[in-house]
Amino acid sequence: MIGSLSGLTVWIKEVAPECESTHCVIHWEMLASRKISPEVHCVFYDILKMITLIKTHTFKTRLFKHLCEKMDAKHKYFFLHTEVRWLSRGKSLNRAFKLRQPLKRFLLQTNSDLSNKFSDEKWVLKLVYLCDIFNQLNELNLSLQGKMTTSFTLADKVAAFKD
Repeated sequence: MIGSLSGLTVWIKEVAPECESTHCVIHWEMLASRKISPEVHCVFYDILKMITLIKTHTFKTRLFKHLCEKMDAKHKYFFLHTEVRWLSRGKSLNRAFKLRQPLKRFLLQTNSDLSNKFSDEKWVLKLVYLCDIFNQLNELNLSLQGKMTTSFTLADKVAAFKD
């Protein structure tokens, strides 16, 4: 819609040449979240592998649900992360952290090499760090949405978040 050659921006600049355009603030945040260090990024991909291992087979999904019920876990399902809906990153990470005990037991029972990840204290700390970061980003994103917002308000919120 912005389109630097034929979109809305070009039309507005014809009338008001001094006008400046910018990309959506929410997308800035998404682009910034992709710049996470490789050391921490591998934790996210480990979690994705675990979730995919369970979600790709309905039998494994049912087994995991049954295990969660036996362990009286608050949640029994995972969110499947998609690149299109990048807010699901934080939700997937938080759910994996909340279900870490049933997930570890399930991975041990299926003889997955990913089961040893939960025994590594540094790996778990990185997972907690990622959960916290994405939770903060999700809260910022939600606060940037809604009616009657101005670019000044959004810029102030992003600046406060950076500080």
